[in-house]
Amino acid sequence: MKNTVFLFFVLVLSSCNSLLLRMNGMRNPEKPVALEEVISFAQSIGIDTSRILFWTSSDAKAKFWRKFNYIPDLYVFDSNGNWLPYRDNAACNAAGFSLAKEFCNYTFSSPDSSEQVEYYLSNLRKSDSSVVTSILPPGKSYTILIAWGRFLGPVAKEHLPKWQEDLLQNKDCVFQHYFVCFDRIKRQQ
Repeated sequence: MKNTVFLFFVLVLSSCNSLLLRMNGMRNPEKPVALEEVISFAQSIGIDTSRILFWTSSDAKAKFWRKFNYIPDLYVFDSNGNWLPYRDNAACNAAGFSLAKEFCNYTFSSPDSSEQVEYYLSNLRKSDSSVVTSILPPGKSYTILIAWGRFLGPVAKEHLPKWQEDLLQNKDCVFQHYFVCFDRIKRQQ
C-alpha cells in the first residue's frame, strides 16, 4: 500500500518543481531580492563577500545558464580561459565536493575552447560595480566560477562554505574563485 501511495505522489508531483523546491527550503529564483539581502545571507553562511559577482547582462546570464544549467556547481576555466569539464553533464553536483577537496591534483576532461571565461567575467561585477579580470600566470592556474543563489537556502548553506573551505586548502596550484550570484537583484530607485 505504501508503495502505491508513493508511486501515485511521484507521478502526480513529478512536474511540481516549485513544491519540491519549497519542501527543500528553496525560494522562487525569479523573485527580486535586495543586494543587501544577498550579501547578508552570504556573510551568514561564511562566504567571502568580496568574491561575489553579479550579472550585468541578462543575455550573458542566459547563455551561461543554457550551457551550465546546474546550481550550485563549480565551473573551472584554465589559464587560457577554456572551460574544463570535471564531470559528466548528466551527473549531479556531488562531484563538486571531491573537485574542491583535490582541486590541484584533479584530472579534468579535455578543455572546451567554445566557452571562454573572459566573456562571462566581462558581464559580471562585484557589489561595488568594480570589474573582475582573469589575469593568471600560464601553466597550472585556474579561474573557478561557483554558481549559487540566496534562493537555494539550505542547499547553499551545505555546499558553498564547504567548497570554499576545501578550495582554500589547495596550495599546489594558482587559482582565483568567485561566487556568481543567480538571484534576481532589485533595481534601486
